[in-house]
Amino acid sequence: MNCDSEMMVFFSECLTVAQVIELIGVLEKLIGINGFSYLAAEELDTGRFIRFVGLDRS
Repeated sequence: MNCDSEMMVFFSECLTVAQVIELIGVLEKLIGINGFSYLAAEELDTGRFIRFVGLDRS
């Protein structure tokens, strides 16, 4: 996903592997605190990533 130019058009820059790992940790922490966060959604038939879905307290 991070290297998919179609997806990353919505972000300011591509993330490094270390940044992706850090982001996953943040999202998991938010799930622990709030009971919800963002998750990756994928097509059932292909497993292809289609977008992030989730809730935020902002």
